[in-house]
Amino acid sequence: MIDYTYRKTSKSVPALQRQSPPERCEMNLLPTIVAIVMAVLVAIFILRRGGG
Repeated sequence: MIDYTYRKTSKSVPALQRQSPPERCEMNLLPTIVAIVMAVLVAIFILRRGGG
């Protein structure tokens, strides 16, 4: 079962990378940056709230 799932994903991942244009990489990077910024802001807010 696990071996079948691994084979399925390993086959589909390169196919997706070939189909998607280079712009998709930048589009996928944006939510990651936003998530990191939000996490930093939340961490600062919690630290300031805890310290104050």
